[in-house]
Amino acid sequence: MEEILYRGLVLPQVFLALRRFWANRALIPALFISQIPFALIHIPHYDVPLPLPLGLFVIWMTGVLLAWMWLRTDNILIAVGWHGLLDLPLSLAGFPEQVAVGSVYMAGLFLLMLWRWLPYPRSPQPRR
Repeated sequence: MEEILYRGLVLPQVFLALRRFWANRALIPALFISQIPFALIHIPHYDVPLPLPLGLFVIWMTGVLLAWMWLRTDNILIAVGWHGLLDLPLSLAGFPEQVAVGSVYMAGLFLLMLWRWLPYPRSPQPRR
């Protein structure tokens, strides 16, 4: 639900609003500004083992990374799956939670860097 709300709805709306002021450069500011509500909504159930300002910064950067995933892949399900892995209690598998979450972050960043070269099915083109 968070992906659809913050990446699928808020990000495009902020982009459209900023495009009036920065015609060709609105995407990057929209990417950063649109994820502020995503970070703030996590305050009521904040459980990051960091001081609140630093933890909110980490959550905000997570939102930016998830939005970038969606923009880069044009598939919101990639961001949904990665967010699900972050929220999964991996510490139950015997890993310290920080190691597990760090591993998911690194895997996500690695896949984003390689996305251009990964084979994936393209939608069929209509016949003329």
